[in-house]
Amino acid sequence: MYDNVTDMNKKELQKTKKSKKVSADKDKDYINDVIDKISANISEYVTTIKKSADITTREMSRRTNVSIAVISDIQHNHYLPKMEVLLKLAYGMKRDFSKVLEALWDTDTAKDWENKIGKPLASEVTERETTDNKMSLDRMLAREGLNKNDIKEVLEFIAFKKCRKKK
Repeated sequence: MYDNVTDMNKKELQKTKKSKKVSADKDKDYINDVIDKISANISEYVTTIKKSADITTREMSRRTNVSIAVISDIQHNHYLPKMEVLLKLAYGMKRDFSKVLEALWDTDTAKDWENKIGKPLASEVTERETTDNKMSLDRMLAREGLNKNDIKEVLEFIAFKKCRKKK
């Protein structure tokens, strides 16, 4: 009888492990899908700002201090840029950084994410336009998930660019 209970426990444990693995695989797939959507949104945004400025990739590279190869990779959806690259693109192209961040999430992706994790991200994304005008840059970056060191680097980069621009 004891062996039967042990066998049942082993089978139950194996089922649980399989279930957790399937769940983890689904989560990985979901996260990869979201990253693909974000990458596609950034690609579209960079292409749009380049076309609206009516400039070449070389000129965009000169203005933003982002290499031609990186800009091309972003445009062709081969590269998900770091926050620093997004900042350089926004600053160099004289774009509002909050608009760059908005380009990361479309409303459907945000709502889907909200349903998946059970947190109200979609409302934050859709309300961003009205609140960003009153919010400081460092607070806005913190809302986007950057830690204090990241925010400090962003602010130092902006100060550096301002100093360079004055010269």
